[in-house]
Amino acid sequence: MNDDDIFEEEITEDPTDQSLLNPLTLDEDEINTIFSRNFLINPLLWTDIGEINRHLSTANMEEIKYVRDDLTNYDEEVNNLPEDKGGLYFFYIKHPILPGAIDYLMYIGQVQKTASRNLKVRCREYFYDFNNANKQDKRTRKVRKMIKRWGKYLYLRYIKLDDNDLINSLESLLINNIRPPFNSTIPNKIYHAPAPAEGLN
Repeated sequence: MNDDDIFEEEITEDPTDQSLLNPLTLDEDEINTIFSRNFLINPLLWTDIGEINRHLSTANMEEIKYVRDDLTNYDEEVNNLPEDKGGLYFFYIKHPILPGAIDYLMYIGQVQKTASRNLKVRCREYFYDFNNANKQDKRTRKVRKMIKRWGKYLYLRYIKLDDNDLINSLESLLINNIRPPFNSTIPNKIYHAPAPAEGLN
């Protein structure tokens, strides 16, 4: 299996239907297929911990709810995202049981600060992609699935950063080390060869 295969799934949905999926209308197999995700949890990939943690801290993360429960618009909190900063952002599912202790990271993204780009602009674009059924590129399809299936529980954490080169570098390191299920590609992919068992050549 190719590493990128973990990001794919074979599910047919009506691309024009923007409503929240209702599990009450699905049978058990449909629920298991639609609402399941593959998470790659492999300590052999965690090789850049020191470099990542040297620049990032959960203490510097801010959190907002991303969409309204009925998916008609992004949440009002999105309007409070900074317009004068770039940075990293993390879409995740906030579990209602023991919130904060049981969360699911779904996607890591970044935006550099330019004259027309910033955290607020970039993060609002995801809802536009969800709401625009005519844009059917691979990334947009994944965004639509993420919002439609988990919108009620979808939150966004972000870290403000000023150094655009650092933003690029950290996004690449994070995705390579974590491999979130909704990141379609792995930037500057790092291949981690498994170390041989001790005493073996």
